[in-house]
Amino acid sequence: MRSVSKAMAAVRSIPSRLAALVSAEQSQIEALRSRIGELAEQRREVDAAPPSMAEIEARADELIDSCLDRAPPFFDLIGARGGLPSAGLIADAAARHPIAWAATLDRESLRRAMLRGQPDDGIDAADRAARLARLDDEIMQLCAAEELLLREVDAASGGHTRRRRDAPPAVLVAPTDELQRAASPAHMN
Repeated sequence: MRSVSKAMAAVRSIPSRLAALVSAEQSQIEALRSRIGELAEQRREVDAAPPSMAEIEARADELIDSCLDRAPPFFDLIGARGGLPSAGLIADAAARHPIAWAATLDRESLRRAMLRGQPDDGIDAADRAARLARLDDEIMQLCAAEELLLREVDAASGGHTRRRRDAPPAVLVAPTDELQRAASPAHMN
């Protein structure tokens, strides 16, 4: 009789143990989701960060060179008529190609003016790419861990737990063994 009552007590405790398991896993899921959100924000910041000053300088030089290549040589154009150019000819040349005109007169001053006020704390392209790749890998690892927990909760409860709207589709449809490999820290190395 005692063994029957123990068995009955064990059966009655199943719902409470299941609820405790689901609750613990829900806490882990929320922690993962919070970390995924933090990393996604970091990713947005890295992606939106300004380029490095070296890249900004290179772009300024490319713009000036491009404008000079497309515009006629001003001093040749102006001097072609002989004597001093008219104010109208100068104004017309400057209006048609203002950057080339300014670069013809004083390229370095134009360059300094273009660079003035640019942020000097930008990220170069290689560093940006490396940071984004590291964040993407970490986010995917956490998404895989989240999906594994969600599947455990679903299996234990017999229901279906809502997934995040921004969960990667590849994670949602991945076989469990792939998720286990992706969620492991060794995957990150």
